[in-house]
Amino acid sequence: MARKHQPYYCEENVWHLNREPELALLRRVVLVLTNAQRALAIWNQRIATVPGGVVLWDYHVILAVAADLGWSIFDLDSRLPCPCPLSAYLDGSFAPLPRIPREFHPRIRIVDSARYERDFASDRSHMQGPRGYRKPAPPWPKIGAGNRLPELLDFDDLHFGPVVTLDELPRALGDPW
Repeated sequence: MARKHQPYYCEENVWHLNREPELALLRRVVLVLTNAQRALAIWNQRIATVPGGVVLWDYHVILAVAADLGWSIFDLDSRLPCPCPLSAYLDGSFAPLPRIPREFHPRIRIVDSARYERDFASDRSHMQGPRGYRKPAPPWPKIGAGNRLPELLDFDDLHFGPVVTLDELPRALGDPW
């Protein structure tokens, strides 16, 4: 499957990935990861300065897909396999929580894939600075009209879906069938 990918634009990458015909008949949810400090520690990301090292994202967006043997994660920015079984992804992307300060613990919004495709919009204003884009913009058009990213990242607003902790995620996803 040819995947659209632009580094630093995970929310758009996942929006396009979610629309791939190969995934259309499978159960999918979009996972939005962040925390109150907007400093989320994730290991094994491609932009890490050393392979297997940690990266601090303000947020990260990935796709979970129900597969024959359970949930698989599509993280186009990870060095882990793509797709990766949920448990392997969580083990490879997050250090044991007691080892990292509480402020870096992820919280995860679970968004129905159809709702994400229908309601998400980004004007890319979060990536613009006084001299233009901080990172090169994707070659495709902006998604939707306006900017729904602040709402998506506001975990007090449940319009886009429930919010869980990393430990609660497997149970919250439940049986993929």
